[in-house]
Amino acid sequence: MKNGIIIPCHNEASKFNKKLFVDVIRQAKGYEFCFVNHGSTDETLEVLNFIRRSANSPNVYIYNLPENAGKIDAIKQGSLFLRDYSGSPTAGFLEVDLSTALKSIDEV
Repeated sequence: MKNGIIIPCHNEASKFNKKLFVDVIRQAKGYEFCFVNHGSTDETLEVLNFIRRSANSPNVYIYNLPENAGKIDAIKQGSLFLRDYSGSPTAGFLEVDLSTALKSIDEV
């Protein structure tokens, strides 16, 4: 069973480093990634679909919520989605700017 990483996204289209995210997903074999798009009104959903297609990984999910209820709620909803959909326990969350490296989660 893979650990889940939640990435909350609200109007983040311009902040994504798409290539870096694709590289991280391809290298992180022991993880499932759940991008939670909560109420974005920009091109965030299109960016997420691009990342999922480019990573070409079955371990990438996009959970689209119609309204923004805040980052904490997005993380909670993503955790519940992964638990119910794939059975994955959640290991943590990342910001879209990848200010925290994935390897930091392995250290917890």
